[in-house]
Parts: sequence; structure tokens; C-alpha cells
Amino acid sequence: MMFALMEDILYTNNINMNWSDWIAIFALGFSLWVYIKHDKEIKTLEKEKLEREAIENKRAHFNVEYDWLFVRHMLYLQNIGKSTAKNIVINLESKEVLTFQDGTTQFRINQLDVTEKAEPIPLTGGYQHDIKVKLTWDDESGMGVTQIICVNDDGVNGIMSK
Repeated sequence: MMFALMEDILYTNNINMNWSDWIAIFALGFSLWVYIKHDKEIKTLEKEKLEREAIENKRAHFNVEYDWLFVRHMLYLQNIGKSTAKNIVINLESKEVLTFQDGTTQFRINQLDVTEKAEPIPLTGGYQHDIKVKLTWDDESGMGVTQIICVNDDGVNGIMSK
């Protein structure tokens, strides 16, 4: 019907249209506008998703485990991301005094490649069931990244923020 109406307007110059013809033209125009707008939104969302995935592929992420046996405390760190992490700074944030062997609450690692595990990091201090570990590093995403992880002596990982 719509094509016949358009053909009628173009070839016969018959402009005597009733209200239903105007509604049909309006509905067609509105449908076309909604389609174009929705298509643009979908393309924008797809582009944003691809950009997020590209950044995620340039990021490092860490798995942290904490083990306590009598007086021996060990912190285990593994890069589980998709990029090499450089200039890694580990900060301990615990309620009780728990430090690295040099007496500080900060430890540095130069670099951890993808899936690489750091040597076990010995800790000293009283028994802690739960500790907070704050990691800061640089990776290929070009941004300094911070990750706070709450771990307990079962080695359970709970990411609190990224």
C-alpha cells in the first residue's frame, strides 16, 4: 500500500491524501528513524566493548595466597593477567603487626611475566587469619593499576577493588 501511495504521488501528482495515508507515511518515517538511532547505539556499544577488551588484553592481574604454619608466614603471588607487570609494589594492610623480613610493610618486585609466579615472600609477625594486600604495578595498558586483595590463611582470594 505504501509503495502504491508513493507511486501515486510521484507519477500522478495526486496530492489528495486522507489522514490514514499521512499516518502511514509518519509511521514509516518514525520506524526508519528508530532503526537508524538503534543501529547507531548498537555500533557505539560494540565499539566501547572492543576498546574495553583491548585494554583488558594489556592488563596484568594477580592471584595472591597467604600461608601460615607455626611461625612461618608466606605470601605467594602469581600474574594471571594477559600482560607483563612491572614495578610491582606490595603493601601489607593488616590489623596486627605483620611485615616483610626487612621490617617494612612494603615489598618490590621488578617484573612478573604472564602466568609467572614470584618466589614465596616470607613475612614476620604475629598470627593473622586475614590480611589485606594492596598491589600497585605498571603494565601494557599504560596506566598504573591498583588491586586490593583480602586473603586468609586458607589461600582464599577475595578481590575487593581494582
